[in-house]
Amino acid sequence: TFASVNGKYTAFILDKDCEGWVIGEEEKKMGIKGSSTVTFFLEDCKVPVENMLGQVGEGGPIAFNVLYVGRYKLGVTTAAGAKFVLDGALEYANEREQFNKTIKNFGMIQRKFANMVTRAWEGDSINYMITGSLDHTLNTVDKSAENYFEIVQKAIEDHGIEASISKVVGSEALAYTVDEGVQIYGGNGFIEEYPMACAYRDERINRIFEGTNEINRLIIGGTLLKKAILEEIPLRDAIASRMDNWIPQLNLSKNEPILSEAKAIEFCRSFMLRCLHESILKYGQDLKNEQWIIEPLANMVISLSIMDTGFKRYRQLEDGEHKNHVREVLSLSVVDQYETCLQAGRDIINYLMSGEKLSSLLDIIIKWESETGYRPDRIRWQKAIVTTLYTQNKYYLN
Repeated sequence: TFASVNGKYTAFILDKDCEGWVIGEEEKKMGIKGSSTVTFFLEDCKVPVENMLGQVGEGGPIAFNVLYVGRYKLGVTTAAGAKFVLDGALEYANEREQFNKTIKNFGMIQRKFANMVTRAWEGDSINYMITGSLDHTLNTVDKSAENYFEIVQKAIEDHGIEASISKVVGSEALAYTVDEGVQIYGGNGFIEEYPMACAYRDERINRIFEGTNEINRLIIGGTLLKKAILEEIPLRDAIASRMDNWIPQLNLSKNEPILSEAKAIEFCRSFMLRCLHESILKYGQDLKNEQWIIEPLANMVISLSIMDTGFKRYRQLEDGEHKNHVREVLSLSVVDQYETCLQAGRDIINYLMSGEKLSSLLDIIIKWESETGYRPDRIRWQKAIVTTLYTQNKYYLN
């Protein structure tokens, strides 16, 4: 718990031997009923000085780092949950018959499964990205050093944006998968005897705790703004280098199967940087208070992270059947995230500008979008994914 010590926010361990606190009755929740939720009542509570965490005044960093870790852990559990729910829905679709055939043979059901596979894979990819980055950062640190935990705390803090992305992507992947799972079950999905009803109730909290997804989008946009202004990451140089060339030279063969996807990703990177640049020009540091801009900007960052991470995951694989399956999912992911990024960017630009300046920038966007040569082919990739899923008869991209 936390308390003010001479005006400084400080962290403590509150244990059963401390005087002056009681707990209230169990809250009756909509879901996660196996989890205890109570109110703590404290009155003249006494805590030994030995129970202080860190130093006086370090409560803020401790609180936030608990949240940062909790967010990417939640990203991991929700992405895993999406795989679990997908498999359950597929098992049901294999058995349920309508019009003399199993419902898995209907195109609309197949589309759902293709999208469910992709959302789960996106969450999985983001989770490997952040945990791998943390491992890499801390791999060479001496665990016996006196300041070891200070280094760990700083590393976790440096991954605050990624932790928020992990939480948002995972929780929204699970939300989508469970909702479609209920739909695949049909009327049975609404009956408590079937598993989807419980999953539907339990899932909803994931977009609320560890910071609501709205708060996490504010953190993504606000932290990006802060790092850009303080030049903690070289965004200024990146913006300048791409002002007149939205698609830089790529170190890829002309025969690369996903060359057009790579160009689409770089287009989105440039578009996001341009939106950030124009937003800072208009609002400066006050941009952090402009939620109409921060939210779509955060959505651009999230979509770009998904595409960029998925692309790198694909590129690390050795040629073979598994890589071909990943290519199918990556391609559908890029279709979806590209369109999300494009829409969010246009919303920002149309809100910020008007008249000739708006027309000029829209012309630039059209020009560079055409340079990608990218043509979204959603149905093709959805059909390819569901064919593989039905062959494997389970989530197959672990």
